[in-house]
Formats: sequence, structure tokens, C-alpha cells
Amino acid sequence: VDNPLGTGGVLAHEYETVVKMLWFGTASSFSPVGLKRAMSRVNSSFAGFAQQDAQEFVSSVLDALHEDLNRCLTKPYFP
Repeated sequence: VDNPLGTGGVLAHEYETVVKMLWFGTASSFSPVGLKRAMSRVNSSFAGFAQQDAQEFVSSVLDALHEDLNRCLTKPYFP
């Protein structure tokens, strides 16, 4: 949560919501609006409704999740 490159856990919580709805939800459809909104805060190219590359979106989500969940406070030095 203290990572300056992360979203303070916002994206991780939205991702959790999407996964729970996909696995345990009873609705026949689900719109991941919260995840898209959180990603638009991380990467402004995903703001709005312009068509984007799905691979680029998934890559950005994974990068942001990595930063949110990374608990390493200091990077070890390897010569």
C-alpha cells in the first residue's frame, strides 16, 4: 500500500471484485466498470471509451497489480 508506483490497493480491490463476480456471481452478465475506472487513473490512455488493445490493457493491469502487491521496501543490490 505504501508503494509510490502502486494505486494504494485500489486496483487490487477492484480486481478482487471482478474475480469474485466471475467465480461466485449469479448474474448472467457483469460489467467490470470499477476495474476500468481504476485503470484509467493508473494509465490515462484507458480513460474514456476509445477502443484500446486488449493485450496492452492486460499488461497494464498486471503491472499495476504487481506494484500494488509488492511488499519489498528496499530493492536488494546484485552486482
